[in-house]
Amino acid sequence: MNGEMSVLTEPFETLSLARKISKDLFINFFVNTLVPKKTLKRFLEQSKSPLVQESLKKPGSWLCMKISYENKPPIDFIDRMVNQFGTFPMGLRNRKRLVVRTLVNLIQHYVDKGDASINVVAVGAGTGANTIEALANHPNRNVIAHLFDIADEAFSEGEFLKKKHEVHERVHFIKADMRTMPNYIHSSPQILELVGILEYFTDEEVLKFLRDAACFLNRESSIVVNSIEDSCGMKGFLKRAFNFELIYRSPEKMMELLREAGYEDFDIEREPLKIYSIITAHKKA
Repeated sequence: MNGEMSVLTEPFETLSLARKISKDLFINFFVNTLVPKKTLKRFLEQSKSPLVQESLKKPGSWLCMKISYENKPPIDFIDRMVNQFGTFPMGLRNRKRLVVRTLVNLIQHYVDKGDASINVVAVGAGTGANTIEALANHPNRNVIAHLFDIADEAFSEGEFLKKKHEVHERVHFIKADMRTMPNYIHSSPQILELVGILEYFTDEEVLKFLRDAACFLNRESSIVVNSIEDSCGMKGFLKRAFNFELIYRSPEKMMELLREAGYEDFDIEREPLKIYSIITAHKKA
């Protein structure tokens, strides 16, 4: 891992009690209600923050994810407040830690079952950082990954990441959607990762998505998704500052959709900020 701290042991990011009280009572009220929307946007536009500038252009883009994950030293005050202390980027980094750990555990589950080879598929994968780091953190070399996205701008970064983590021969980027998956993979996947994508779709679309996915999965397979909740008052800020709207669902709602689509045996892990929960479910045999 090139001397870096492993994502498997990295501590989660949290808010101190003082910061949480300050955010709940003052900061959220200030940025979500008191400051006029135009004034807020002008204030943000003055910053050289890469995350702010990208969010103003393409909120929620793969580049926003990359900048949030890297969490480089701040350029200015706004950059520090948004990227290092903003609950949404903190939640994204926590989500990544949870997803990587979940994938590593699932890979081990199928190793213990005696599967000779293990296929991981991620849809809406972006740079594939979650999957790539999971493969890099598991010793079994018979694990391959197919990473699907309909926008391939992130693939160049993904190619860099898979070489950096020395899994370049086992990770394949594919510009296509899930419906064409059988054209690109030669065996049914044991693990399907749908993280960071379902919050852009309605319940009806998610349900269809999950049912379609079940047709491509191995008889004994696992699916990994996330739920997202507005637990830190970020919804108003994202809407006012960047015109960025997501569909927020509780873990219970996400499990309801999974159950309706034919999945069962749920496992839930929630990151400390309570923005993201990672849900693992299994396809009914």
